[in-house]
Amino acid sequence: MLLAPNAALALDPDGILTSFRSTGFAQAFSLIFLSEIGDKTFFIAGLLAMKTSRLTSFIGSLLALTVMTGISVLIGQLFHAVPSGLTNGLPLDDYAAIAAFTFFGFKTLREAFELDNKMDEEAADAEADVEAAVDPGALTRSSQIASAFALVFAAEFGDRSFLATIALGAAQNPLSVFGGAVAGHALATAIAVLGGSVIAKYISEKVIGYIGGSLFLLFAVTTALGVF
Repeated sequence: MLLAPNAALALDPDGILTSFRSTGFAQAFSLIFLSEIGDKTFFIAGLLAMKTSRLTSFIGSLLALTVMTGISVLIGQLFHAVPSGLTNGLPLDDYAAIAAFTFFGFKTLREAFELDNKMDEEAADAEADVEAAVDPGALTRSSQIASAFALVFAAEFGDRSFLATIALGAAQNPLSVFGGAVAGHALATAIAVLGGSVIAKYISEKVIGYIGGSLFLLFAVTTALGVF
């Protein structure tokens, strides 16, 4: 009996693997969204929304995250630009992505296992940064957006989601990764400005950590299977 294409894919493990690896958008979205919930930039966006306005906080924060995502993807693509003669034909970009995913996977799982009020620490750090940088009464709307941009950009640089996007950008289609990462940032930022400090009280940090760490390791495995 002939199977429909979708049914055949469902019974073909290789087809499932290929389909999963080809969805750079879905990988980037899920990884970035889980990485950002309860992160320092999440609380910065929420605090700025309370001090200035939800709209200016969202615009400034998302602009910073979009620019940072673009930089991350470009850095990831630099691995593709390395001449094959220098790597003896080895897929340097995929190897770098596998190493990064594996490192962050185990690191995230360990942090989740040893978790001790990390989200509270992130919130306290974010509040200190916002208090030092923002005087809502002295800022115009454009200045509020600029302040949000600067605070979030500085907090995001070198963060786990920044490095994860570099790894995804090295292993997947750059446009798909960029779109998925920005969508993940947009959803997390929207949640933050709509009431992140309240929502965070009902979020299990351990569960998010375990899911995020497992996703990193899953992406490491699927990338490795695609190489080997």
